[in-house]
Amino acid sequence: MNIFQGMPQMAPVDSREGVAKFFEFSTVRSSKGCRTGSKCYYEVTILRVDTCPQIGFATSRFERVRTHSGDDGVGDDAQSWGVDGTRQELLHASAGSMYMVKWQEGDVVGLACDLEKGQILVSVNGSFEAPNGVAFQEAGGFKGEIFAAITGKAGWLRYNLGDTTPFAHAPPAADFEAFCSASGATGVTPSGVPRS
Repeated sequence: MNIFQGMPQMAPVDSREGVAKFFEFSTVRSSKGCRTGSKCYYEVTILRVDTCPQIGFATSRFERVRTHSGDDGVGDDAQSWGVDGTRQELLHASAGSMYMVKWQEGDVVGLACDLEKGQILVSVNGSFEAPNGVAFQEAGGFKGEIFAAITGKAGWLRYNLGDTTPFAHAPPAADFEAFCSASGATGVTPSGVPRS
């Protein structure tokens, strides 16, 4: 993950530890995307609850801003989808709907994108059961790549794209792969062992 909107000192990222600390409204985004037709998964552990976390996905058309980004982040435009467990909202295209889960420190939030069905799914501590599960359904599906993206203002989190650390929990199904892989070949178990 690298800073994508905002100034680097406002959201320093320790890529070795997978930790992002937000000090002003900023967005970080993965460098690798999940391609059309793929199914990908990543996790975020809440280390310090943010005042307005917006965790989810963004397309390649999500605007890059190298200065103060104002109050626009993941889910605040038509090119991104965000889940906020503090204000309890699902965000997309500047519209919000209720999300009946309140995140706490230590929670592991799982984000999955099914680019075959046009769905974005969310879990908390491994549960995809309601009120988690399908957060967004795109009738026309997704075109092109989408990227893992996180906006924060005053919180800390640890992200896991599945590159070096095993996931704490399983994705919604065996055919979802670690976001860092994005190969479409295999799914990933919580221990990080590829499924055949």
